[in-house]
Amino acid sequence: MPGPSHPPTPPADSAPRGRVKAHRMALIPNDRQASLMAEHAGWARVASNRASDRFVEAWFTGEGEDHEWLSDRDLRKLFNAVKRDLFPWSRQLSRNVAKNASIHTSRGLDAWGAYR
Repeated sequence: MPGPSHPPTPPADSAPRGRVKAHRMALIPNDRQASLMAEHAGWARVASNRASDRFVEAWFTGEGEDHEWLSDRDLRKLFNAVKRDLFPWSRQLSRNVAKNASIHTSRGLDAWGAYR
């Protein structure tokens, strides 16, 4: 008895047909991993809040140029200049977390600027 028949794979240039198979996986971290995940999430939040605060200061208070728009690179440079002094506990955490948090905050601010 032959196995179940599967729909043919569509060519790359056409829309997919038939059922799409999906997988659902759960993270089950141990205590150490859960603690590290929480620390990294907190570090991302600190970096994002710091970036948005610097943006608000530059945009709404008119420091420097009037209504200065800070790019993602500007926000990261400002954050990197002070992060080791203000947040010494972050040395053991990944720097990519803070970098990506600043990038995502900047993307949100860019979307806000396009909407305005």
